Amino acid sequence: MQTKLPGASERQATRLIVLLCGMAQSSWAPLVPYAKARVHANDQHFGLLLLCFGAGSLVSMPTSRFRSAESDGGNYFALS
Repeated sequence: MQTKLPGASERQATRLIVLLCGMAQSSWAPLVPYAKARVHANDQHFGLLLLCFGAGSLVSMPTSRFRSAESDGGNYFALS
């Protein structure tokens, strides 16, 4: 008899959403040259723009964690 571990469905859902987010991220990569041409940026400016996207994510993730911890989180996540 096989027993199901607690949290197994949550782990499976987490793995699925990580897979889907990875597929969405990788589907954007071939479109980078088109995006660069559309904004009329050279390589240095477009690289800086991409770096700012990553830096903004690194700053906003811990900030959102602290903001949600100081409140109940419901209003904060409803806003996002």
